[in-house]
Amino acid sequence: MYISGPVVGENFINREKILADLQQHAAQRQYCCLIGLRRTGKTSVMIKAMGDLPPEWLGCYFNVQTSIAVPEQFATTYIGSILFWVLHHQGLADAASLPQFFDLLYAQRQALQLNSRAVDEYLLEVASVLKKREINYSQILQLAFSFPQVLADALEQPVAVFIDEFQDIVQMDAYGLETLKLFRSITQMQSVWYCLAGSSISLLNSLVNSKESPLYGQYRTYLVGSFDLEAVQELIILQAGYALPEAIVRIIYEFTGGYPFYVTVMAGATAAAVQDGKVDEDTVIAAIVNEVCSPTGTIATHCRQVFNTMLRMATQSTVSRQVMYYLSHNEPDAAAGVARYVGRSADFIRQILQKMVETDLLTYQDRRYSITDPVLAFWLRRSYFDIEVNPLAQIHLEETKRRLTKELRQEILPS
Repeated sequence: MYISGPVVGENFINREKILADLQQHAAQRQYCCLIGLRRTGKTSVMIKAMGDLPPEWLGCYFNVQTSIAVPEQFATTYIGSILFWVLHHQGLADAASLPQFFDLLYAQRQALQLNSRAVDEYLLEVASVLKKREINYSQILQLAFSFPQVLADALEQPVAVFIDEFQDIVQMDAYGLETLKLFRSITQMQSVWYCLAGSSISLLNSLVNSKESPLYGQYRTYLVGSFDLEAVQELIILQAGYALPEAIVRIIYEFTGGYPFYVTVMAGATAAAVQDGKVDEDTVIAAIVNEVCSPTGTIATHCRQVFNTMLRMATQSTVSRQVMYYLSHNEPDAAAGVARYVGRSADFIRQILQKMVETDLLTYQDRRYSITDPVLAFWLRRSYFDIEVNPLAQIHLEETKRRLTKELRQEILPS
């Protein structure tokens, strides 16, 4: 069983401490921020925390990446999402209707169910601003950010807003806005509780913890990271349907670094590769080859998307893939070592490396650079640079898989 969306119900495990803290901070109106790599479960934590709120609370979820094209579109999507969740909690909006709420006219009609003059007048004001020939971007964002408090006051219920991929909100600064200042100026006057999350660790961390940021000192930061060995074992049982041998669990744990998405896929793939009811080291190797090394594998597909996206965010330099090739085979190493391989100056390479650090592709520690995600590093070395850019390896894929199986036994399995 592979779960592609947020994990809910009995499938949700191992985040009890964070959840307990979030409930406490919500009661105290202490804002929180969740950071972590992609697919570590931040959204799952938010959805679970929203469901764990006391019954009188109105929990609302919004993903900034739903719409960030222009400020007016962001505003209507944000307002529509908040309204949807409020009505959904009251049984007045079906789950499938969420996209319809992004249309302001539809949202206005649905808001009539609240029987609130204040909410109706607020939405009329939003519509009036949007009808102007030249929209005042600052005004429309201030109105959008005010909506949760409008609802809290009108319904006389506490409101919690969970904003996912929050770091992307600064893209609206391209329209001459100071989005974070606007957000803080509105939210600091509210009784609404906010929980932010994002997968750009360095950027989001700077937005809430840098002294230069308008949000400095307002948010309690939590890292949603990897699982420990005990939690990995629990997750494997949940996914495979039975307990795997301890030695196999440890191989999966060490290979995945305990990251839940990778563990989930590997547990399912290992169970699927079982022959004659026997789970052994060859079973795990087969799962790795199928899911990570094969271009169509679930983990390979994820790594390819992450790699291409993060590389575009970091740099357009033509040497960036050379840098990643070198580090995938020689990490950790200093900038001088990378520069020697690429054939560029150390100063030039440091600029490239720093941009990669800022987008979380790389980690810088003890003056050396390494690839942040261990499975991504493995995929680059064993799949991307070994198979995906090698036409012959793809033509003779089955032969390539046999070669990899033999090589991976020596690389991954304990001696």
